Amino acid sequence: MTALERAISYLSVKPRTRSQVAAYLKDKGCSEDETADTIARLEEYRYIDDMEYARMYTESGFAKGHGESRIRRELADKGVDSNTVDDVFYEFENEGMIPNQFQMALEVGRSVLGDLKLNDMEYEERRKMEGRIGRRLISRGFETSVVYSVIRELEE
Repeated sequence: MTALERAISYLSVKPRTRSQVAAYLKDKGCSEDETADTIARLEEYRYIDDMEYARMYTESGFAKGHGESRIRRELADKGVDSNTVDDVFYEFENEGMIPNQFQMALEVGRSVLGDLKLNDMEYEERRKMEGRIGRRLISRGFETSVVYSVIRELEE
């Protein structure tokens, strides 16, 4: 099987980044030249497009309730360079497509609380719940300032 055939097969499952395809081909024993030629060809045919991948991934991340920092970190983990990620976030911001991070985080915080109220809890229980909410929000990729603002809001 040629490098191009391997790459197309790999891409047929789901979209991938340039970096992911390169790593896959390397793992399959393809040479650096063969990998570079294959990736160039795939980019020419637009089978690989890191900018489009980042757009789709960012939109999907926001739809799942993830914060901006988590989406940025995951894109970096997938090999998308920081300039491409910055460009995508700039586009989303200009088009008004970035959801309000505070409102998203507040919804998550309320879902953790359920029917409970922070003000009705004893001190220790409230601190544990605040920690639980904070950890959930941080894991979702919300900035620390947003986490503190949400906890303050939930205390009212």
